[in-house]
Amino acid sequence: MGQEVVCTARWGGKSARGKALLETAEILFRGEERLKISFSSIRGMQAKDGELRLKTDEGLVVFDLGERAEKWRQKIANPKSVVEKLGVKPGDPVAIFGKMDGEFLKKLKAQKSAVVSGNIVDGAAWIFFGAETRRGWEK
Repeated sequence: MGQEVVCTARWGGKSARGKALLETAEILFRGEERLKISFSSIRGMQAKDGELRLKTDEGLVVFDLGERAEKWRQKIANPKSVVEKLGVKPGDPVAIFGKMDGEFLKKLKAQKSAVVSGNIVDGAAWIFFGAETRRGWEK
């Protein structure tokens, strides 16, 4: 996601000024104190009065993000799928070769991409190759 905000963070009786970075699967905080919060450790969250309040396995963490608090909460609660990050548009013709992750295929089909397996169709906007090993496509 690559968003960053200079802010104050509070946790465990500490308060520090630094830079909070919203990444794909975690929030990093870099200042005099450092903190790394993986999304999987978040048990609850709330954006209120410019604060992003995260209940984590380690306790409560509060980031003073101002107007960005709600936007960060939404991005954490609804992360983009790999298909969205790659930029595959709904309806794009897609050619698939090899074994693909089931969740990846489900997302392609959910957005109505024209998925063809084992053949490149005219106008294919995307071609994905799946290999179980590094040598999977070597001859």
